[in-house]
Formats: sequence, C-alpha cells, structure tokens
Amino acid sequence: MTNVIGLEWLTNHIDLSVKMANIPISEAKAKLAFLVREVAATGQSYVISVNGLPLAELRAYLPLPTPGRFRNAIQFDDDAFAPLNDAEADEWGV
Repeated sequence: MTNVIGLEWLTNHIDLSVKMANIPISEAKAKLAFLVREVAATGQSYVISVNGLPLAELRAYLPLPTPGRFRNAIQFDDDAFAPLNDAEADEWGV
C-alpha cells in the first residue's frame, strides 16, 4: 500500500528537475566513502550502473515526518465545540 502522505512530503522536498550523475559500479565501489560524504553535504544524487544499465540510486537520506509530532501542540478551550446559542447562531448565519 502506498503512503500518500509520505509521497507528497517527498515530492515537496526533492527537486526532481536535477539530473543525477551516472557512475559505474566499479567507480562507486572504489569511491563509496567519498560519494556518501558528498551526497550528504551537497544533496547531489548518483545513479549507479552496471554495464551501462542503471540499477541503484545513491541519494541523501530524508526521514519521513514522525506521526504525532504535533500532538498537544494545539489546544482548545473546553467549550470550543459546544453548541452555539441562538445569538451566536444568528451572528454566524446558521
């Protein structure tokens, strides 16, 4: 099942117009530590290919938002959801 909220968040935080550099797996293996630090520092992503066929992507880690992170951040008065009295209903036009 697809996490629609996660996908929406990712598409808002990843610039899909940036072209990723293609790097052969042999070069990626030899320079992996350097590539990981570069990706983390700059956000530059790489497509790793085997025999010219793209097989993997090396990109910066972007954690998904934590569910419940706004819990208790919004507070309401005890009567916030109480029924309107007649004067308030007239004022709101309901």
